[in-house]
Amino acid sequence: MLTIIVTIIFLLISVQSAIYLCVEFWSKTWPKVPANLIGCQITTNESQIISNRVLYFLSVRYTYEYRGKAYKSSRISINGRYASESLVKVEKLKKELENENFCVFVCPMLNRYSIVVHGVINKLWMYFGLFYGVVMVGLMMGISSIISA
Repeated sequence: MLTIIVTIIFLLISVQSAIYLCVEFWSKTWPKVPANLIGCQITTNESQIISNRVLYFLSVRYTYEYRGKAYKSSRISINGRYASESLVKVEKLKKELENENFCVFVCPMLNRYSIVVHGVINKLWMYFGLFYGVVMVGLMMGISSIISA
């Protein structure tokens, strides 16, 4: 029973990684539409300080119109946020967003879902999660078959 539960957990890790990667690649084909920036700020989270490293987060709020309907969002990327250890990178993105030609990418199937930038998810971790999940599911199935034999 424990091997089944562990297998399901590792399978879910794999599925989540696969979904994030697929949506990340698919989002590059989404239509780009003009947006109005409501607010943009850089914050740090004290609980995110790991071994003397600080993470800087960029939060945004914006509106856009797609197919005649107005939407409001705060999503920056596929995973919803943008964080970096480099304050310079975060400030550079903030400056780009404050440009008057601000645009977002809108999901054609779910118009209220939009993103500002591509490629923010750590693809290495997603591939690792996918690989790790598949390998662990295989191991758990192998162990399960040995135990039941």
